[in-house]
Amino acid sequence: MINFVKGQLINIRNSIDKVNSELASLSMESAIASDFKAKTVISLQELAARIDKIIGSGILEDEAFTRNSIIKFNSMSNAFIEIELFRYLAIRRYDSKADGYFEKVIVKIYDEIQCLQSVPFLSTISNSDTYYWAYPTYNMIALPQGEEKNLLNLSDLYHEISHLIFQQSRDFLIEKFLPYMENYCKMEKQRLIDDGNESFSEEIDNSVICWNSSWAEEFTCDLIGTFLVGPAYAWTNLKISTVSSSYDAVYSNDDMYREHPPDEARMRAVFKMLEFSGFATELRDIHEVWSKFLTVTQNTKPGAYDFIFPDSIIESLAQNVYDGCINIGLRPYSEQMLLPGKFVSKVINESWVRINQDPNSFNTWETNELAALYHLFNQQNHQP
Repeated sequence: MINFVKGQLINIRNSIDKVNSELASLSMESAIASDFKAKTVISLQELAARIDKIIGSGILEDEAFTRNSIIKFNSMSNAFIEIELFRYLAIRRYDSKADGYFEKVIVKIYDEIQCLQSVPFLSTISNSDTYYWAYPTYNMIALPQGEEKNLLNLSDLYHEISHLIFQQSRDFLIEKFLPYMENYCKMEKQRLIDDGNESFSEEIDNSVICWNSSWAEEFTCDLIGTFLVGPAYAWTNLKISTVSSSYDAVYSNDDMYREHPPDEARMRAVFKMLEFSGFATELRDIHEVWSKFLTVTQNTKPGAYDFIFPDSIIESLAQNVYDGCINIGLRPYSEQMLLPGKFVSKVINESWVRINQDPNSFNTWETNELAALYHLFNQQNHQP
């Protein structure tokens, strides 16, 4: 057993050397990409040093420490796998055309929204199952391959950016909301008990756990996304909700208490942010389509749903996030609209207007707009 554990740990150490050797041969020209690669090398070097320390300590040679050695091996293995999956894979598959394009997009967006955080590394290593995702630990966002050929989905990029904003500005965004939510759930549960109805007590208790663990963040990222990219975010959310509707899941998931809250409640939050942001006309148009969508899909609402996602909770969270976005200096879409030149947020909103007005000609229009964006980014690159 001693040799087995020692062999596996040394194998990880050897794998680190192989990865570092390959990374040295890979070129990452842009500042953001080269910085991501440099930090990956540092992470691997630090992990190698930790393994060398374990090997040099002598515990791998002593049967009395076998259990401890297995625990250390598991820790080192998990650390290496994380670097391999999220950092090394993104570097190895780096596409200077696709990833380079999105790097320019994200730099432009951060300038438009006045976000002072460091610009994340973007990679097209995602797939249809995971779609868009953010990994705040490494300040990175992943998109599906081929996404550089599309405009309509880019509102989701703002949701992932919002996860990075949330990690640094959580207290500004939801600090006041969480006590309000917990007090509401406590009072609502007691009210039901006083009325002789304890059937939803467990659901309400579970909802508090979910609000604290993931729902508040997911709702907040929807709200920030809407604050930053306006009506386009609502249209994108409607598109995503059509998938849920086919599984009878607009009001729930297979399990009511999963990581992401139901689409219907999320859309109400998006609508509330559009209202706060002054998009009354756009809100009316989208709300009309959404209402028809709910009617024709005929998804079933769970019994405890109205107790867990009341309008008062949604509005309180939306107000907190709106105020938080203002306080941390983010520029709302309503102000971006007033800026001169071509802006990513404007193009995304225009794309939704175009496809809703004339779906048949949208492909030609989108192709021309993407070409204009490429040209704009290339011009910026060649400016002295």
